Amino acid sequence: MTKGEAAKALVRRRIEISYNSPASDEEVVSLFDKEMFSFNPAGTQAPLRENASSKSGVENYLDRRSIYARAFPDLRFQASQ
Repeated sequence: MTKGEAAKALVRRRIEISYNSPASDEEVVSLFDKEMFSFNPAGTQAPLRENASSKSGVENYLDRRSIYARAFPDLRFQASQ
């Protein structure tokens, strides 16, 4: 498997366990390196919670995932190419 194929597989896995067939927060977090992951570090990209700027990138990612799941329970993503 090439690096590109591995990256695509990882993105597909993230989409699948984050949104399409939601897994536990712990399983989703296991995909990310907490030291390297940066998701909206300033806490400025909506939707977000009030205390987003004081949370880690992974915590903000999980918050966003939760907000989308409640707002759009039928939401599904499809990764192509």
